[in-house]
Amino acid sequence: MTREEITAQCFVFLLAGFDTTATSLAFVTHLLARNPLVQKNLQEEIDQHCSRDTISYETLKSMRYLDCIVKESLRMYPLANM
Repeated sequence: MTREEITAQCFVFLLAGFDTTATSLAFVTHLLARNPLVQKNLQEEIDQHCSRDTISYETLKSMRYLDCIVKESLRMYPLANM
């Protein structure tokens, strides 16, 4: 492979990762907009766990409700077909 082909492949992988993440977040946002109670419960969890200005990886891991919302979104709107 030439240097240009390697660069192009790297760009494709970067763009593919960006696109799937953006699509997943769009579906999560859509589900939250359609379910005000879920949105309220998530906001309560965020308020409970994120009292500081910064959010750590450990804080995100401890947010079970957020994890369930993301997993439900991926179940309802899978990014890849099996």
